[in-house]
Amino acid sequence: MLLKKISLLNRNSRDKDVLLFGAATTVARAVAMLCAVIQVKCLTEYFSAEIFGLWSLTTGLMIFSSFLDFGLSLGMQNRLSSALANNDKRQLTVVMSNGVAVLSFLAILAIVVGLVLGLTGQWVRFYGKIAPGLSNLALVCFALVLFAIVINIVCAPAVRLATAGPKNYRMPLIQCATQIVSIILLVLAIRGGISNAVVVGITMAPLVISPVILTVWTAAGVGVCVDSLSWVELKHIFIDGLKLGVPQVCSGLFYQLPQFVTAQAFGLVAVGTLAYYLKMSSAISGVIIAGLGALWPGYANAKALGDHAWIRSTLRKSVVLCASGGGVVLVVLVCLGGIVFRVLFGSKAIAPGYLELALSGLWIMSSCLGAAVAAYYNGTGRYRDSLHAAILNAMVLVPAAFLFIPAWGVSGALAAMLIAHAFVTLFYMTKALKGA
Repeated sequence: MLLKKISLLNRNSRDKDVLLFGAATTVARAVAMLCAVIQVKCLTEYFSAEIFGLWSLTTGLMIFSSFLDFGLSLGMQNRLSSALANNDKRQLTVVMSNGVAVLSFLAILAIVVGLVLGLTGQWVRFYGKIAPGLSNLALVCFALVLFAIVINIVCAPAVRLATAGPKNYRMPLIQCATQIVSIILLVLAIRGGISNAVVVGITMAPLVISPVILTVWTAAGVGVCVDSLSWVELKHIFIDGLKLGVPQVCSGLFYQLPQFVTAQAFGLVAVGTLAYYLKMSSAISGVIIAGLGALWPGYANAKALGDHAWIRSTLRKSVVLCASGGGVVLVVLVCLGGIVFRVLFGSKAIAPGYLELALSGLWIMSSCLGAAVAAYYNGTGRYRDSLHAAILNAMVLVPAAFLFIPAWGVSGALAAMLIAHAFVTLFYMTKALKGA
């Protein structure tokens, strides 16, 4: 009877944590979407078409940098959730200590690779066809990307602890605050006629500042010591991390490869055009799936306590919610896409076509469903399925991108992304619903 009461208490606490984290993340994503709209409007007016394309490509690289810990921080996620669920402070210290050790080594490796690329001039290959007058600005952008990679890797353990902890709703609120401050500084910088390099740096700042704040705030009360280093724990983090790392890198590749191929085939102006659709789709889908970020630690906690009914029920509800939200967005985009574009990006943005809008709407729906399924697989520790899904996604995307983009441009990029993502999502969603 006592064990039953404890289990019920843990479940109620988990539901509360999931709801708080989900609500905070939803608010933060909505604010981030509004900030992104203001940001793109300001930059569209301030930058030339080619500089806007350069900024868009750099933004994609910055987002990709968050995946370049190769999943090693994610290898800590479920172990931290399990330690917190069982109130095992010793295990919490061990996981954090070993995670900091392996990720610090990876940060040093990233610095070495970045310096080699910078000194040999190979960094310019990331930007495809670029005008000679933009080479200095492109170098500044590359330096910002390298700095973001190092900061995100070093701060990753604290970010994972913040996600797994009972007050994880603080994390999206901190990210929300940094976004708002960044937009205020951006508007002031543009009005003051500040240089393009400084403006780019201001727009990238939240991706660096948020992890630093979380590290100072969250990790302060957790002991990290050399005595806690363990080859066994390092092995667990490394193996779990690699299982999750390949899906994460493939996810980053999914968003970045179409921009790379577009830059090589058509130049930075075409990348800027593609960026309008990608940013619109990411912003809208991000708001819909914001609350799903709370499900990963929730699934991990439920699995640790053996609450399989909660896992099964939550998976089905999340799939229905994402399908409904994505369907509404698809109809709105196809019917009112032109108005949506003018509201989001202003009159200077490109005029959207019905084909591109339909492809974007379908991709938003697929992204929402994919996020719901990914939270289930990762939270329940089914890393092998996540690994196979990521590899299959990449196997479809790479040939589709190189086949469709040179022939159809922006429409080809959107089609390649949709085909790869929808195929994998439908397959693994069906598998998850049957196996839950």
